[in-house]
Amino acid sequence: MSAAVCSGGSLTFPDGSSQTNITAPTTQVSTIPGPGGCDTIITTNVSVNPGTSENDTVFICSGSNYTFPDGSTQSNITAPVTQSSILQNIYNCDSVIVTAVNVLSPTASSFTDTICYGNSYTFPDSTSQSNITSQVIHVSTLVNAQGCDSLITTTVNVGPIYALVDSANVCMY
Repeated sequence: MSAAVCSGGSLTFPDGSSQTNITAPTTQVSTIPGPGGCDTIITTNVSVNPGTSENDTVFICSGSNYTFPDGSTQSNITAPVTQSSILQNIYNCDSVIVTAVNVLSPTASSFTDTICYGNSYTFPDSTSQSNITSQVIHVSTLVNAQGCDSLITTTVNVGPIYALVDSANVCMY
């Protein structure tokens, strides 16, 4: 007779005896009294199926959600998280997946530009604004090389008009 257990498992043999914490293949000979005073001998060959373990590392953008291998989801992750998921492998034994979630920060930058009164301006996110007559502050949200938000704050100042030449405004900086 053949039997299989997961590493560290237990088995009850035909003669009613048990063995616990089986971690290596073993053989058990059971003697069972049979009819007419004849004994039945059953040899049980026990194989041990391995449990599996795996370590995974993932990177997400700050504030993102992550679904772990066991199906659980953590939302709005802003700091590193480690979780163990216990699943069944192909041998029906425990498979432990330890997932380390690392958090990538958004990048931020700012710059200032100056234009003439009434001019237009195109921001890094391709948004345009026309007829600017006073200071404008615009935040462009782009994607950086890591796939996370890249925030660019642009301050557009309006330069003074110093002279009127040929009916065209000239601004001097």
